[in-house]
Amino acid sequence: MSAKRDNSTSNRPEVAIVGAGMGGLLTGILLAKRGHSVRLFERRTREEILTPSPQRMTITLSERGLSVLEDAGLRESVQGRALLLRERVVHCRGRSYRYAYDSDKKRGLYAVGRHELAEALLVAASVQQGLAIEFGQAFESLDKNAQTASFRAHDGKTSTVAYGLLVGADGAFSRVRTQMQKGERADYTQRFSSWGYMDVPISAAGAMAADGGLHVWPGKDRLLIVIPMIQGLAGFLFCDLDSIDFAESHTLSTFIGRSWPTFPSDSIEGAGMHMHCGAFHPMVQTRTSKWTYGSSIALVGDACHAILPFLGQGTSAAFEDAWELARTLGDSPSTWARDLAAYQAAQKPNTDALEEFAEKHLASLTIAPERPLRAAVARVLDLVRGALSGRRRSAYESIAHTRVPIRQIVSSVGRH
Repeated sequence: MSAKRDNSTSNRPEVAIVGAGMGGLLTGILLAKRGHSVRLFERRTREEILTPSPQRMTITLSERGLSVLEDAGLRESVQGRALLLRERVVHCRGRSYRYAYDSDKKRGLYAVGRHELAEALLVAASVQQGLAIEFGQAFESLDKNAQTASFRAHDGKTSTVAYGLLVGADGAFSRVRTQMQKGERADYTQRFSSWGYMDVPISAAGAMAADGGLHVWPGKDRLLIVIPMIQGLAGFLFCDLDSIDFAESHTLSTFIGRSWPTFPSDSIEGAGMHMHCGAFHPMVQTRTSKWTYGSSIALVGDACHAILPFLGQGTSAAFEDAWELARTLGDSPSTWARDLAAYQAAQKPNTDALEEFAEKHLASLTIAPERPLRAAVARVLDLVRGALSGRRRSAYESIAHTRVPIRQIVSSVGRH
């Protein structure tokens, strides 16, 4: 099944994108807006993409990601589906501590359901001139020399597509990346975090749904986060699976109740669910030395950098990849090798720095909030470092609410 638009915008070689996730859809929209002829191939059907998941999967977007959506003409559409959260509310030892996401209290995080964000991007992509979407087409293989890619439809039929540029937007376990790097001197690391997460169904009743905050219950080896959205509350339990003994029988309700006695346990749906290690989703980090191949292949999003979710910037990072690739890719294929090298040179240092900062941010979520004085001192030191380096905001605020290159922000923290 396909959704096709007018692809006669130029005589340039066709761009083929593998994967209609957030990064793939936005890459297609931005490239088509700049006059490229784009075909996007997606394994799922349109109906599968638009069918809501039973879990309330949530994405948070800050100014960094929203500004890219604004360039694509999508900011208003996405913000209309999102709920603005102005502060993080940390619940610890019977008290609540509120931390504004923006020292000027003008900005915050926009929480939007993954399904609602995908719907907004898919609707925009479906009407974008120069962009065609082929649903039900699973990527099989590529021939780097011939510049062709093979796809398999749901009925088993295969097809071969010639491309001028192939963009791999097919996630952390990218098959495009694997085949692109075959035979190349490319370093690749994949590391599963000791932390995992599980969805915690939370009823929409109570003050959490309306107070404009993202709620956190911290612990040294566990973390509970509740995120309000327009569609309801999304709860996530993160645990260091190497530190917690699940041999003792726990239900979800008893585990949360023992960990955080002040949590409103009556708001948990499915509270009797048995806790075990297999109930947690794994979290993987990936990093690779090569994002591109010559003038004909590029990677975006998790295909080249999967990071831990604790900073809430993973989707924004994929959006910035899409924006940078569209910005650097010139009109003539004769410059594409240079353009793709420039794309990697601009973005890879930023995502490497973001990955490192996200790991450090986990420590601030799990340990520092239990020591309010220590957390306050750390924030003051960060602001002092910012002043010394010319930053007026904290490092987190600069990452979330500006388009200053992340490598520049993180390096300034390390220098002072």
